[in-house]
Amino acid sequence: MPFEDVMEVSNYVAALEHGIQDGFPLCNCLIREMHALLLSRGRGGERAPGEFRRTQNWIGGTRQFVPPPADEVERCMGDLERFLNGENAPTRR
Repeated sequence: MPFEDVMEVSNYVAALEHGIQDGFPLCNCLIREMHALLLSRGRGGERAPGEFRRTQNWIGGTRQFVPPPADEVERCMGDLERFLNGENAPTRR
């Protein structure tokens, strides 16, 4: 396995371990911290680790998923945070 792949897998492990620590609510701050760890070394490090995107993107070729525009990401992530931590939120283990 190439070293770059090993480093990327190590970043995933570090981000997930950080995210499952007891006492941290699942919130946008934690998501940003995990994103920063994920992109701390190697591929993607130049793409604003720990920040929500600022440009439009899409996923796919002929059948595309187009996420919300960049200027709506903060609001959408806030909605997600409120949903995850609201009265009927799923229990985190």
